[in-house]
Parts: sequence; C-alpha cells; structure tokens
Amino acid sequence: MDARTKVAAGAAAIAVSALVGLEGYTGGPYLDSAGVLTDCYGNTKNVRRDLVRSQAQCQALLNSEALRIGNHILSLTTRPVSTQTLASYISFTYNVGDSAFRASTLLKLHNQGRYREACEQMRRWVYVTVAGIKIRLQGLVNRRDKEVALCLSGLN
Repeated sequence: MDARTKVAAGAAAIAVSALVGLEGYTGGPYLDSAGVLTDCYGNTKNVRRDLVRSQAQCQALLNSEALRIGNHILSLTTRPVSTQTLASYISFTYNVGDSAFRASTLLKLHNQGRYREACEQMRRWVYVTVAGIKIRLQGLVNRRDKEVALCLSGLN
C-alpha cells in the first residue's frame, strides 16, 4: 500500500466514524430534508423505495464510499493534506457531493495553501433548497461545526 492510499484509508476510517454519528442509520428509504431519496447512513446512490438494506450492508456501502471519496479528493488536491483534514473533507463531500467539492472555494483555497480559510469554507454550506427557497438548517450548522473542528485539528 503506497503512502497516498494509506492516508486515504486512515482518513476514510475517521470519516466513517464521524459520519455514523452525523448521518445516523436508517435501513429503509426516506426523503431527506431536501427531498432526496436516501437510505443507510445518508446514502443517495442507487436507493430504491422497495429496498431495505441491513446495517452490515449500509456499513460496507459507507466504508466503500468514504474511501472512494478520499481517493477522489486526493486526486484534486495539489498541496499536502493531513489525515484529519482529509477526513473532514470526506465527510463534507459525502454530504454535498463530488461535483460541489470539485467546484468549491474550499478546494481552491486548499490548493493555494490557505488551509485554515479552506476549513472555514464548510460553514457556508448550511442551506437546502426546498421549492426554490433556501432554508438554513441547524442540523447542517451543527454538522459543519464538527467538520470544521476536525479539519482545523489536522492543521496543528
């Protein structure tokens, strides 16, 4: 296992631990606060209304997705990233999506070496759009506080 893969694996393990608490487990499908069909630990991929996954299936799905996201983020970062900071980026990206992370000011700031500012960018992502109206969710504020704290802990 090369160094990059070890960093991604370590960060994914930290992110999964955080995500289990942030997302909570639901085997059956439900609509999240933005109206997206979701299951497991906030999973939105290949969700079907008629499919209930076991907790073991959901855990395997989360582990796989966190590692995939970690490797994806590492392919986009041009500057070093600590395990804790990468874990926070994984949690954040799991919530907002790959394309949002790729286009984010957070990534641009990270790649400029402005790490603290990059971490703080997560606090901007606390809204969902419902019926064309942006709504600030306290749950997202709480989540971003935890992600920012994890991100900043990797800078010390």
